[in-house]
Amino acid sequence: AARPREKTGAEPSLRRSALVRAVSDDDIIDVGATVQQVVENAQEGEVGARGEILFATQAALLLCVVGGGVPIVGNFLNFVAGPLVMLSGAALIASAVYELRGSLSPWVVPAKSATLKTGGIFEYVRHPIYAGLLLLCFGLGVVTSSAPRLILTAILWYVLDQKVTVEEKNLAQRYPEYPAYMEKVTGKLLPSFD
Repeated sequence: AARPREKTGAEPSLRRSALVRAVSDDDIIDVGATVQQVVENAQEGEVGARGEILFATQAALLLCVVGGGVPIVGNFLNFVAGPLVMLSGAALIASAVYELRGSLSPWVVPAKSATLKTGGIFEYVRHPIYAGLLLLCFGLGVVTSSAPRLILTAILWYVLDQKVTVEEKNLAQRYPEYPAYMEKVTGKLLPSFD
C-alpha cells in the first residue's frame, strides 16, 4: 500500500515565492536602462580625446580574431612582413655573433675568456641574439599563419626574459660597468633607439 506523502515544510510554490522575495529589485537588471546608460557614457567627453582610435583598433582586432584573419593585408603579412621580420631576426643574430665571437656562450654565466661588448648592435639592444630568435619565431608564425607558433613565441619571450634577468645579474657581478650600460641601452630584448 502506498504511504501518504509527508509534508516536508513549505510547499514548492511557497519555497519559490520565498526565493523570489530574497532577490531584491536591485538584483534584477533593467536591460533597457543599462543600454541607455551605456549610450550616454559613450557620448561623454571630447571627441578625439576619448580614445576612439584605441577602441577602433580593439574592435578591428577582435573582428579579425573572430573572422580568422586580416582582410586585405593578410597575404601581405604572410608573404612580405613575415619574411622581413625573419630576415631582421637573422641579421640581429649574425651581427651579435660577429660582435661576440669568442665571448659567445649559451649559459647565463659569462665565459671566462669573455669581454663585455657594448658596441655595434649592442648599442641598440642588450641581448640581440635573443631578440633575433624572437623575431625569427614570430616571423615564422606569421608566414605559416600558425597560432600555436605565435603562442610558443610568446612563451619563449617569457623564458628568455627570465634567463636575461639571471644573466644580467651575473654580468653586473663580473663587469662593474654593466649597470651603467643597462641605463644607457634600455632595450633588453627589443632594440631601443633613444
